[in-house]
Amino acid sequence: MKNILFTLLLSTFLCTGVRAQTYEVSVHPGQELLTIIQILADKYPEPNASNYQADFEKNFRPFAEHPAVKHLAAIPGKVYTDLPELGWCYSNYPSFDLYLPEENSWY
Repeated sequence: MKNILFTLLLSTFLCTGVRAQTYEVSVHPGQELLTIIQILADKYPEPNASNYQADFEKNFRPFAEHPAVKHLAAIPGKVYTDLPELGWCYSNYPSFDLYLPEENSWY
């Protein structure tokens, strides 16, 4: 009985603690843009099936013929998944001004 009561009390404590926290998630627009282009160009691993992936297909698949997607798709061989990190070179969203770092330790 003590074990059941302790487990119930511990579960209540843990669940209450998790609910009390608030998280803010943000994505860099430049990095997200390059990820979208890479996925549309079939140069990115297939995402797991999820509501997010279904929404992605609905919202972005119409842009699969965009010149940026076609250009990336035409690159022969593997395009590595760290390509979207170059999105950090874009700033001032939504105008996407290009920032060229002067050294390779910019991030």
